[in-house]
Amino acid sequence: MSYKIILDSYDSVSYSQDQYNAVYPINMNEVIRNPDDLESAYMMSVKITSVSSLSSESGFNPTIIYGYNIGLNSGSRGINAYQYNNKHQNCCGFLRFENNFYTYSSVTAGGNTTYLSHLNIKVDDSDFYVESLKNVNSITFQVSSAFDNTIFVSSDNTKSRYNVILTFVKCKKE
Repeated sequence: MSYKIILDSYDSVSYSQDQYNAVYPINMNEVIRNPDDLESAYMMSVKITSVSSLSSESGFNPTIIYGYNIGLNSGSRGINAYQYNNKHQNCCGFLRFENNFYTYSSVTAGGNTTYLSHLNIKVDDSDFYVESLKNVNSITFQVSSAFDNTIFVSSDNTKSRYNVILTFVKCKKE
């Protein structure tokens, strides 16, 4: 059994807070009707894609490493979503930018640098262990600088649109 959840930043009524610090309400108890499936453990994969835009329009700086964090929340506490590597890390990773033309160019005018590259976010991470989806009522998605944990704020939400696709595959019983 598997389930897919798509978080779409273009649909601004589907989340609260900022685009890259978003809380998406969802009631997994209504999505998954079978109690056994709701209580089961899952392996979660994360796929993040963006609409191609210029980095100067979106606000992404290609010289900064950005990390993402996804939280599965139940009321005021977070559900146990761990990377399945026995280290019990949070469900997080790094945004990878794909650029088919060139890494980036800079034009300096009055001391300001403008990046002229096309930036496409490409993330395809897997093997996040989720103990249960019971009572999950929101999913948070955050992007921040890996250097100082500053939450990323887009300079233009219409040009920095993303989709996060979460796929949950039920763990096999041994």
